[in-house]
Amino acid sequence: MNDRELLTGDTTVGTVYVGVRGLNNNNGSIQFSGSGLLWIPYYDSISFPSGLTLSMEVQENVTHMVAQGLVNNCGNGVSPSYSIVLDPSQKLVRFKAVVISETRPQPTLENLEISVPYEPGPSKIIEMECDGNNLIGRVGGHMAGTHISSKEKYTMSSRPKPMYVGKGCNEEMTADFQGEMKNILIHRCTRNLGTQ
Repeated sequence: MNDRELLTGDTTVGTVYVGVRGLNNNNGSIQFSGSGLLWIPYYDSISFPSGLTLSMEVQENVTHMVAQGLVNNCGNGVSPSYSIVLDPSQKLVRFKAVVISETRPQPTLENLEISVPYEPGPSKIIEMECDGNNLIGRVGGHMAGTHISSKEKYTMSSRPKPMYVGKGCNEEMTADFQGEMKNILIHRCTRNLGTQ
């Protein structure tokens, strides 16, 4: 893949552009060197009112033992409203979603955060689902979840940034991802919330 190449894909919402920088293709897997990333401008300022499901198969570089950003909408001085962080030194995958109540005129923001243990090295499927009130994270056969205790309806908060894949985030003190990813799936809904 060339530097800053734009890929396109036809979806149910039409053609979606994906920016690519500094990545290599290895038989269907994308190799992230620690300075490359994908970005999807379509998801700039999107709040995912029907929820969000992210899924990817990941194999990290086991010599790079720092927390690394897998997916987020982080920006310079802007903390993400959703993120998946791989932390090989802690043997955890951290999932985060910032949600906002639909109460007007005083909506409230809440942070949903969970961690799921994993073993660095082998390829693993990582999944995150959030419908605004519930956050579920899965890594292989391990799962964790949390929810808002209020009976109010919450939706995911948005940020004026695209969705990034493989990009670190200064606000979360994470580095760019080093390793391979494949089968990256993004759904603007929840698919299996709470099931294994």
